[in-house]
Amino acid sequence: MQIPFDHATDSGTASANQALLDALKCEVDEFLESALTERFTVASPNGGLRTEVREIPMYLLPERENRISVGMAATAS
Repeated sequence: MQIPFDHATDSGTASANQALLDALKCEVDEFLESALTERFTVASPNGGLRTEVREIPMYLLPERENRISVGMAATAS
């Protein structure tokens, strides 16, 4: 038995998928533009623990062009 192909349903699914891809691309762009942070816990001199959050210096990160080209290659495949 062959299931009939419904073009209207297929195009609706395709446009919904494209909308999801566009939303994901926006989130990725925002992430790449934002500062990266790291969270770590340190022992206080009084014996307690505290959590600190600090920005990761840009010189410790790979070049922006390399990160983008890797990201674009992943989305192209």
